[in-house]
Amino acid sequence: ADVDWVIEASVAAMRAAGATVVDVRYPKWLLDVKTEFYNAIRQPEFRAQIDDYLATLKPGFPRTHAELMKLSDTLTSPRDGHVPNEGRWTLFKAEAKSPPLTDYRYLSVRNYGLPLVRATLEGLLAAEKLDAIVYPTSPRRPAKITDDPPPGGAAAAGGASSATNFANLSGFPDLIVP
Repeated sequence: ADVDWVIEASVAAMRAAGATVVDVRYPKWLLDVKTEFYNAIRQPEFRAQIDDYLATLKPGFPRTHAELMKLSDTLTSPRDGHVPNEGRWTLFKAEAKSPPLTDYRYLSVRNYGLPLVRATLEGLLAAEKLDAIVYPTSPRRPAKITDDPPPGGAAAAGGASSATNFANLSGFPDLIVP
């Protein structure tokens, strides 16, 4: 409800400005696979790309994802003793376990899953004669900057996930407006 009213007011403003608004629904199977597809691509690519980046740094800095993880595990805040961000730490562990970019699981999603997502979204846009799809960035209201992050990461606190992964999976642009 905290997010719905903002989206509804925004859509009403678009309508008042002359936009034609059409309600659309993503196919259930697409919603069911989007997180798995996203993680199958994001985790191995992040690990490979962060390794490439870290290798360019001057001596004294971590050179690999594994070294960055090891360093992060030893860091605590001198001010309040906090340990590394729990959500980021969970991602570190998932990235460390992810397959290499030559693995069949990664390659099958990259070569077949991503084109499937793109073709589905292209079909939806064409069938409904759409120029854009409007959705909330997050299914929950933003936390105050002074609040501690929710245990288990943002997904644990918000329930449903955002549709923003579709931009990553399809290659279509995604414009987020605060």
